[in-house]
Order: sequence, then structure tokens, then C-alpha cells
Amino acid sequence: MDRIKEKINSLTVKLDTATTENEELKETVKKLQAEQLENENEIAALKTRLEKAEPALDAETTEQEKRIQELTEKLSVSSNERDCFERKVRALEEDRDNWEKKYDEMVMKYKEVKTELDEFSRGLEHI
Repeated sequence: MDRIKEKINSLTVKLDTATTENEELKETVKKLQAEQLENENEIAALKTRLEKAEPALDAETTEQEKRIQELTEKLSVSSNERDCFERKVRALEEDRDNWEKKYDEMVMKYKEVKTELDEFSRGLEHI
């Protein structure tokens, strides 16, 4: 009989322990469910904000793409103008070089003619 009482006491202790553990687990489940609900609400709020923000982001993206296209076109025009100006500069530099060459040739001819004139003048002085 003592053995049965010990067994009953042992089972009662186990039952009390299991009941306490069960209550603790129920509390944990309630906390986790509340946390899950809170997280789901936060996710829903974030989705709503995202859905509201997407059109604005799409519009901004479209605007930026247009701006990039405009700037690309302006860059292309500027590049073409730069190429044109570079060709003009090269042509003007060639003209300048030609004029400098002609100037140098004229200076040489002038010196030759001056020398001839000086010799002629000296020849006339002796006459």
C-alpha cells in the first residue's frame, strides 16, 4: 500500500509539474501569437506604404530616364559641335602656318630685293 501511495504521490508531482509546464507553454504561445499578429500588422502596413510609394517611384524613375535621355542627346550634340570646332581650329592653324610660311618667304624676298637695291644704289653713287 505504501508503494501505491508513493506511486500516486510521484504521479501527482509529475502531474503538477506537467500542469505548470503546460500553463507556461500556453503563456508562451499567447505571447508568440500576439507577436505574430503584431508582425503581420507591421508587414501589412509596410506593404501598404510600398504600394503607395511605387507609383511615385515609377514616376521618378521615368522622369530620371527622360532626363538621362535629354542629357545624352545634349552630350551627343556637344560632341558633334566640339568635333566641328576642332576641324575649324585645325583648318585655321593650317592657314596660319601657310601665312607664316608666306610671310617668311616675303621677308626673304624683301631682304634679297633690299640687298639688290642697296647694291644698285651704291653702283649709282659711283657713277
